[in-house]
Amino acid sequence: DPDSEPGVNQAWRGPEAVRAFTGMKTTGGTFVVFSTQDDVLRALETPLPKFRGTNDILVRRMEGEPATVLWDGFAVTDLQRLKYLIQGICVLMLLMIAWAVCFWGPYTYYILSWTSVGGSTKVLGGT
Repeated sequence: DPDSEPGVNQAWRGPEAVRAFTGMKTTGGTFVVFSTQDDVLRALETPLPKFRGTNDILVRRMEGEPATVLWDGFAVTDLQRLKYLIQGICVLMLLMIAWAVCFWGPYTYYILSWTSVGGSTKVLGGT
């Protein structure tokens, strides 16, 4: 009886689970974590229904363990990701401006001041 399987959360069985997952926005991919290798093999051999009645579900075994997945990134929405991208670009631009003002600017000023020093000569390559 699948309802009495050990390790299966019984709260996620039945119509409540169907209602919870039916309206959920998806990314097109998911990770399923199993307790044992036997559960993995059974899941890979079990024929699956179509997702929302129209889309085929492709199941494949991943090379890695749940500990190797960066789970924190799954909670980020597209809008948040865009916001973080724009913030990162702005920070990089501010760092480049700060570098130019603090390091490149004084160096350039110093090099250009050589031309106004009396008695200085310009060394040109060649003969």
